[in-house]
Amino acid sequence: MRCEDVQNELSPYLDGALPIEQQKAIGSHLEACRRCAAHLDDYRRIGRTLREKVIERAPAGLQERIRAELEKEEHEQSRGAPWQSRRFIAQAAALLLVAGLSGAGGWIAATTGSRTPPLAHDVMTAHVRSLLQDNLMQVASSDQHTVKPWFAGRLDFAPPVQDLATQGFALKGGRLDYVGSRRVAAVIYMRRQHVINVFTWPSDPSHPLPSLSQSSNGYNSVRWTSGGMVYWAVSDLNMKELGEFQALLSAA
Repeated sequence: MRCEDVQNELSPYLDGALPIEQQKAIGSHLEACRRCAAHLDDYRRIGRTLREKVIERAPAGLQERIRAELEKEEHEQSRGAPWQSRRFIAQAAALLLVAGLSGAGGWIAATTGSRTPPLAHDVMTAHVRSLLQDNLMQVASSDQHTVKPWFAGRLDFAPPVQDLATQGFALKGGRLDYVGSRRVAAVIYMRRQHVINVFTWPSDPSHPLPSLSQSSNGYNSVRWTSGGMVYWAVSDLNMKELGEFQALLSAA
């Protein structure tokens, strides 16, 4: 396998989402290729960092307190009020389950305090991952007529590519990425020293996605749908300028 092909599939490889034969082929390549193995280590380090920063942990001692209440209620149940006791036990058991699961995951959107959906997690991870790779761009060009045709044959759709250099957002190139269990287009722009990844894939008319703006761990993202495509722009650029970029891209 080529290094480029292996690196494009590292995310689904880690998730065990590839066919068995492909998993084995990539595993064999990683054993022999130090460069690709280093990329795999980067992926794992990103995952650990993100989990440490955004996972919401249950308060210390919560499970022990709930268990104590359960034991107390079980004791009181034998003395009467069985209906109330059973109701409390059911509620406490649910709390205990939540306490046990809260350490397993849960993204917190900095702007709203709500949990970030899995798709947003995939997009943010893809952006951070790209910044750690040597090949941020698989096709490096400021010419939209070079970048757009490069995706032909590599994806089952044609992503829009716009030149916004005169408006201060320079096109730099593109690459393939993996988001939401599918291959997507990533078109890269620069605003001063800020990288903007624009992830694009066809929208699903039966499940329309509303526009969304959010911030997490120093990164901002905006999502919108236009012309039958989903766009998700992610950057450490401030939200105001990222919004201006969205408006320009939508109007182009």
